[in-house]
Parts: sequence; structure tokens; C-alpha cells
Amino acid sequence: LKSAAFDLRNCRTTILTKLRVLTLLRNHQDGRTGAGADAEDGIGMVGTESNYQQHQQHQQQRYFPNSTTTAAAAHHLHHPHHNPSTYHAISSIIDLNGSPAPIKALGALLHHLQSTTFRLEEGSTVTVNSIRHAHSSRYMRIDASTLSSLHIFATDHHPLIASKGRGKDKEGFSLFTLLDRTKSRMGRGRLRQIMMQPLLDPDAIRTRYDGIDLFLRSECQSAVGTVLTLLTKVGGVDKILLRMQ
Repeated sequence: LKSAAFDLRNCRTTILTKLRVLTLLRNHQDGRTGAGADAEDGIGMVGTESNYQQHQQHQQQRYFPNSTTTAAAAHHLHHPHHNPSTYHAISSIIDLNGSPAPIKALGALLHHLQSTTFRLEEGSTVTVNSIRHAHSSRYMRIDASTLSSLHIFATDHHPLIASKGRGKDKEGFSLFTLLDRTKSRMGRGRLRQIMMQPLLDPDAIRTRYDGIDLFLRSECQSAVGTVLTLLTKVGGVDKILLRMQ
């Protein structure tokens, strides 16, 4: 990624104009439908100009910020490519005026997704179902030297790399190769992610153990065999989509 992808202002703009969260869109649509029904009922029952103006003022207060809105928020609210309701919807999941670290992280991630997995979307948008915060306190932090010293991962370098600059590295003998019984590329990547970020939360660890225990039960072996056979036919979905382009 280029340095511009981490610019705070660019990240805010990308988040507000390119990120589409389906759960937020559905909630916003439901809210507007309910607000429209309330407006019709209010005007039909009262019918006076003063009450109608009060109702309109109330609707504006529901979607627009008050005078205490910060200058940064006001800049984004008046951006020509999005409206105040979009700003408030996105602000419900990420503080656009808070710490710059999560804003830059999300903005840079969106830039990466625009050029890879979501290249097929019109308007360079990134559409996801929902967003959740991955708290770093839930995972153990292990640096690269520790992973190498414990032989959790190992890389065997191809001999041609040193001599002619060609060749391809492969996974060497490590704990990862001993545990890797995955049947798909995505499963292999998921196992690597799990081993790079061990859980610290006891409840989450027990939940994962329960899932593993389910697949080890004797009464589930026939279903497990079917699932494993089907997983061997699953390819790299992200690369397949890029090839379709």
C-alpha cells in the first residue's frame, strides 16, 4: 500500500463513501420507513402548520448533529458524497473523531480490499454484512522471532533463490505442518491465523474445544467424511473472482 492509503483524511473519506455495511443499511431503511409513517400520522391528526414545523425540527434532530458537533465531524457531514445519516450510521461502529489508529487501519484495509477481493464491485465499494471489533486483549501477542524459535512455523528456502533469484519457498518442518490436516486453501490460512493469534479468553477457548470435540465424536464420523470430501473441491475464492474479471 502507498503512504496515501494511511492518510487520516483519506481514510475517513474512504470509510464514509466506500464502505457499505448491510446491517446498517437495513436498520437505516427501517428507521426511515418508520419515520415516514410517523410523519404521515402526525400531519393527518394535527394538520396545523406549527405542529408540522415542530415535527420537521424533530426529524432533523434525529439525523443531523447539533451545535456541539466538532469541526472534523462537520466537514464530513457536508461532504458532497454522503449524507449525515451515513455519518451517524458509520459512527455507531467506529469513532471517526477518536483515536486515529483504528481509522487508519480500517481505511488502509478498505484500500487493500478495493484492489483485491472487491475489485468486481461497481464504484469501488466494499460491501460487508457487518463489522466487529477484534480486541487485541483477546489474543496472545507472539513476535516473529518467538514463532521461529519455537518452530511454530518454518520456511524452507528454495536453493535457486540464492544462486539465480528464482524458486519458491515452502513450509518447512514445524508444529504447523504437524497439525495441518486441512483440505482447502482457506482452511489452511485459517489454521495459520489461529496459531499466530492464540486465544486468551477461557470462554472462547472452551467454545473452540467444543467445536473440535463435535467433529471427533464417533456418531459424526460419516458426516465428517462427507464434509472433508466436499472441502477438497473448494478453491481460492478470492483468486477465482479476480480471474473472472
